[in-house]
Amino acid sequence: MAIRLANSLKVTLLLYLGLFLLAPYVRAEASSWDILSPPEQRILSNVKKQWPTMSPEQQGRYRKGAQRWLSMDLKQRQKAMDRFAEWQKLPKEKRELIKKNLATFRHLTPEEQQSVRQSFTDFTKLSPEEKHRLLEEWHSISPDEKQNILNNRRSINIRRK
Repeated sequence: MAIRLANSLKVTLLLYLGLFLLAPYVRAEASSWDILSPPEQRILSNVKKQWPTMSPEQQGRYRKGAQRWLSMDLKQRQKAMDRFAEWQKLPKEKRELIKKNLATFRHLTPEEQQSVRQSFTDFTKLSPEEKHRLLEEWHSISPDEKQNILNNRRSINIRRK
């Protein structure tokens, strides 16, 4: 009985070791350019050379974007191209700030994200004068005061749950 158990454990360990050793090759194949559909390859052709060096997460983002593009109608594609052109016109510092803010937003809880969306919606409904007044007020306070406001807002949202 003990010999069977020992042999069974050896076989199991060998299987796991084999899977562990083969994992990098399986992942490399899973992220191969060839698994992309022809339409995805056409859309992503400008990153084909960099594709093998991209992380799986980065490849996934590119693939998701290509799939989203393929699902758009002509009007949606034109709007996306216009927005991208506007993005490219922004100064690098402004684009970096937007990326940083987006990363911060993505780390919020779903409830906090919804609260931010609601606040933005509320802000867009204000008159231009009210928007200007609020922005001036926001810019006039210190970074510490801003952080306190944001922290209090988070604690209010947590208490609402």
